[in-house]
Amino acid sequence: MMKDNDAFFLKEFPVLMERVQISQLDPQTPSGALIDVPRYLDNLPFRVWRKTKDIVQYTPVILDPNTAHPHLIVSDDLTNVKETEHCK
Repeated sequence: MMKDNDAFFLKEFPVLMERVQISQLDPQTPSGALIDVPRYLDNLPFRVWRKTKDIVQYTPVILDPNTAHPHLIVSDDLTNVKETEHCK
């Protein structure tokens, strides 16, 4: 219809739009199609960690308190770091 005549198409456009609006049905949610989101996402971080812990290699790190930023506190065993109140 668009290829035939531009004027004809423009004249018939309101009628075409009305037919399109009538033919569209309201979307209905099919029963049983929705997933139980909490069931699948509740333990997602744990499941990701469990799958990747065997892939990622663990390498111990020793931190040097002499080269750490002044607003960071290195633990006594030199494996953890915390930020002081000045950083927050």
